[in-house]
Amino acid sequence: MKSNSWKLFLTLFLILISFLLITPLEDRSLGEYALSQVTSEANASDHIGHESFSEVIENLQNQIGEDEVIDYGKLRDYGKSNRLDYAAFFSPPEGMLGTIGSRILPILIKPGIRVSHVKDRDKRNDLVLRTLLKNSQAAIKRGLDLRGGIAFTMEATDLNQTDELTESGATPMDKVVEIMSERLNAFGVAETVVRKKGDRSIEVQIPDRTTKQDPGIIEELQKPAKLEFRIVNVNADAPIPVQEGEEWTDDEDIPYVSMLRSDSQPNERPIWVRRLWSADGEIIEEAAPGPDEMGGWEVRLDFTNEGAKIFADLTSDIAQMADPNTGALGRLAIVLDGQLESAPTVRERIGGGSAVITGNFSYREAKMLSDILNNPLKVSLVIGEKYEVSPTLAAGALDSSLNASILGAILVIAFMITYYKAGGMVAVLSVGTNVLLVIAVLAGIFQATFTLPGMAALVLTVGMAVDA
Repeated sequence: MKSNSWKLFLTLFLILISFLLITPLEDRSLGEYALSQVTSEANASDHIGHESFSEVIENLQNQIGEDEVIDYGKLRDYGKSNRLDYAAFFSPPEGMLGTIGSRILPILIKPGIRVSHVKDRDKRNDLVLRTLLKNSQAAIKRGLDLRGGIAFTMEATDLNQTDELTESGATPMDKVVEIMSERLNAFGVAETVVRKKGDRSIEVQIPDRTTKQDPGIIEELQKPAKLEFRIVNVNADAPIPVQEGEEWTDDEDIPYVSMLRSDSQPNERPIWVRRLWSADGEIIEEAAPGPDEMGGWEVRLDFTNEGAKIFADLTSDIAQMADPNTGALGRLAIVLDGQLESAPTVRERIGGGSAVITGNFSYREAKMLSDILNNPLKVSLVIGEKYEVSPTLAAGALDSSLNASILGAILVIAFMITYYKAGGMVAVLSVGTNVLLVIAVLAGIFQATFTLPGMAALVLTVGMAVDA
């Protein structure tokens, strides 16, 4: 008996580790989970009203509205705009005993997040939020057929134009995968899958979303976000656009093209914008949403050092283009993906290193536009295959598979105990431990995604183990 006691303790230890690896069983709200993991109320910010993390959550919720869910993107932007250092709220325990204790009993000793090696505050915040997001998600990841979502492929149509390796050795499609991942993270979508599929395509899986709930998500991901700054012709001798029916036509011999603003009124006439851009999105260092003076939202642009000089010189040239005969001021056209977003007047050289894109934006629209501008594409993408599974159907499939598995397990257990008595009980415990270990290794170590075929394979494993 003594010689076998170590086997019992080893088995119990493995079972305990397995339970720790497969928990939590359900996703938790990022905001609520982050509140539960706070280790310190210290705040590195001098801003009043953010002395505790609970105040951060409360202020953010008031800003975005009670109906909005606090996600990774909103927390990241809020921390950036208020210069908060999230790492101060999640300080790890000090000393070796505290570190070991937090690893063994994280429920009793909160582990915190170690990011002291990262010097940049925004990068530190990003790492903290990514860690919290990952830890807030269920350990057992379900595929689209068990939780619902969208899956589609995108194919690059003009890859030959940029078909060269980057300095790091990455291909253009590697860069597309990276940009798509960044856009999805910025949109606050968790547990997405973005991977290459062949030489010209990528596959994207977005769980828990449908095109009915979020009709524009695929189109927003697909946008190249090609931003251009162009000069508007405000002179009295500017050519007059010709209207044929409901369409405005242009003379290709004229170096200007007529454009209407994206939020133009029905009777609004187009303005003449230079065909060639004077500056593009490369001069932007960062874009972020911000409130405007009218209570709406705008997109604020911060330029690189070189970009600030280019923009200042451009606005200086435009300011000198004012028409003395009509008194019309020079105007700068901001064009995104071929669509005129705004055309503000320019009175003088703008050398502050920043600018804004105005429009009738909601917070969501300004946020999405900012995220897209921060991650522009250099290739055009078209949608290939697409399918989606509604959360209702996925929940039904999950319930059916679980019910079938439970019923099958009950029948197997009843047969084994009835036919083999004590030996059957030992076999049932062995099979149960085997299944638990398999799930723990797949979910906790290999981060595998469980699908309906995978669950069927697991049931088959039980059958083979019983037969053995």
